[in-house]
Amino acid sequence: PELVDGNGDMPTPNDRRLYGRPYLSALISSGVGPVPIDLRHPSEVASGTLPSAILAPGRQIEKNLDVLPSKETPLALFDADGGDLSNELATLLRELGWDGARMLQGGWAEWIENNEEHESPVSGGRFDIGSTVRLPDGTTGWIQSGVTLDGSVSYDILVDDGGLETVRAGIPESELTA
Repeated sequence: PELVDGNGDMPTPNDRRLYGRPYLSALISSGVGPVPIDLRHPSEVASGTLPSAILAPGRQIEKNLDVLPSKETPLALFDADGGDLSNELATLLRELGWDGARMLQGGWAEWIENNEEHESPVSGGRFDIGSTVRLPDGTTGWIQSGVTLDGSVSYDILVDDGGLETVRAGIPESELTA
């Protein structure tokens, strides 16, 4: 069928721009949902996120397309309130070949306001997602993700480099202080 614009609340695969909360919730609960992409700052993600979400704050996804699943996999991008960022990035991803990239209408605010299924992100180490940490060079940042490999934990840290948020990847836990 032809792709059409719509609000996404009806169970149709034809809406190419939006997922409405009820429809997305039903897809996720049934196990056939798209991969959620959480665009919120790690400090906001600490309160919870959609099940199995990929955390990619701000515009990181533009520089890190390799973290996305195959272009055939539907994606549900969301920010705090269903604002411009999720719409812009979903549009960009569709232009780059992820035809199933859509934004969540109302974002995290509407999702949690309606008590939809969510999970608390965990890092597997001493620090939680969203924790503020200090790096060895004195820079302050927020835990974005953590990974345990061969018994040691390393983190990806979101830092504010003079107004530009960047990620420093693979920082060993032993090099960070609270």
